[in-house]
Amino acid sequence: MNTTTTYGFSTTLALPFAEAMSKTKAALKEEGFGALSEIDVQATLKEKIAVDFERYVILGACNPQLAYRGLQAEHELGLLLPCNVIVHEHDGGTMVSIVDPVAMLGVVDNPALQEIANEARTRLQRVAVSLAGTAGTEGGGLMPLYEFHCPDCGARFEKLVRPVTASADVTCPSCGYVPVTRLFSTFASVGGSSCAPQPGGG
Repeated sequence: MNTTTTYGFSTTLALPFAEAMSKTKAALKEEGFGALSEIDVQATLKEKIAVDFERYVILGACNPQLAYRGLQAEHELGLLLPCNVIVHEHDGGTMVSIVDPVAMLGVVDNPALQEIANEARTRLQRVAVSLAGTAGTEGGGLMPLYEFHCPDCGARFEKLVRPVTASADVTCPSCGYVPVTRLFSTFASVGGSSCAPQPGGG
């Protein structure tokens, strides 16, 4: 199962926690991200306040090239780095959730960061899609990214949905309008400039 929020995207793996962690780190490495930090939330909460919590690890993922470009454009950007990735137990499986760099860097009023944020998002979404394509993904197979346009408020947004999902089943996150129009369906098109409505809106 894959989900998106206004600030991240997730996929659930039908894998043991340790194996999901290993696959997540490998997928991040393929996109140039290393884990600079690894916070064991379960162990920390147990030690500090003696409460039980699910297995929940926060990885601080960093792509050095993107980080360098970002810091050149915005010196205080370190306040928002690195990109957090969480791996945690969820309904008998393991969920991997990744922050959306575009949403994260959107708090900074610096247009020079947009291209960097888009590239970071594309790379991290490829991580999510790579994990979604593993044999241990709940629901099976790849869930591609689609871009939608809302004819009511004009908003454009992206969502990971199954190919069989009709646009009539997708709600605009800005105004709640349905149905919306699907613009393109290939993951590699994220951030691209050639977008055309899909015939039939499905």
